[in-house]
Amino acid sequence: MLFYDPTTGEGEFYTTDGSGNIAFLKKHTDWRKTWKLIVPGNFGGNDYTDLLFYDTTATSLTAPIVVTVPPANAPTIPQGFHSPFSFTPSGAPVIQWNGYTYWAYSYTDNRMAMAIVAYDAKGQIVKQWEKPGARYLTSITVDAEGKTITLTGQANLTTVLSWDELKL
Repeated sequence: MLFYDPTTGEGEFYTTDGSGNIAFLKKHTDWRKTWKLIVPGNFGGNDYTDLLFYDTTATSLTAPIVVTVPPANAPTIPQGFHSPFSFTPSGAPVIQWNGYTYWAYSYTDNRMAMAIVAYDAKGQIVKQWEKPGARYLTSITVDAEGKTITLTGQANLTTVLSWDELKL
């Protein structure tokens, strides 16, 4: 459980044993005082519950999130790239952050790299760049502490993006 006091910028984590007993885990005293929404979820694709902190005054997410987009909701795929649904048919993992959606495409020439393509809310491409190291995306994880995003592809090869690379 999380208890957050926005007037002091303090947060405390507790655990429960399922029988009504709770135990203190950790206290943080240097948090923002502007978070209005705290959303629990599984954004990292692991066995832990993650928390998304949203600052409504800044109108930006404090951390990128990973969502799964079904084929019917995908933007037009730029020429030269494979459909991400070839490798994740029910839905492709994408990154959402600060009003943009980032797709990781593999190249049709099979190079060992992914093309990161940022789309605005209208589905228009606003930036595109290449990240070497992996191809054929299967999953995305966000490391909020390290401020990185790991793209995992074929043979569990990875490529890592820093949050700074996503700033537009």
